[in-house]
Amino acid sequence: MTSNKNILLDDFQMQFVYKFTDKFDNELYVFKVVRENDIKRMKKEIKKMEKENLTIGFTYTKDNELYIKVKQQHIKKLKKINLEKENMYQTNLNLVYYDYKDKQGFFTTMHDSKEVKSDDAFESD
Repeated sequence: MTSNKNILLDDFQMQFVYKFTDKFDNELYVFKVVRENDIKRMKKEIKKMEKENLTIGFTYTKDNELYIKVKQQHIKKLKKINLEKENMYQTNLNLVYYDYKDKQGFFTTMHDSKEVKSDDAFESD
């Protein structure tokens, strides 16, 4: 069963899309997963979560695009990364399980993130 453990997904390449503030005053960052292999890995985990009816911070579109929302406090060393719109970043994701007031699900943390130059962005696909 997926719902009782965290899931580590390493070496993801994502594009920073935008940031916004939600109704609870949390600053959220939205990233698009860019490599097909990364989308497949995440889709496999999403399917497990959906079977268990868990809340997840991902959006999977009909155009085979995957977007991930991450709260500001869950991006390690954010100030050192200097996120810029449409730039590519390599990162490790940790899907952290929570069970709070009859709600279960996963939120995403990012760590070991670094900018990827556009020439190298799709190299290991």
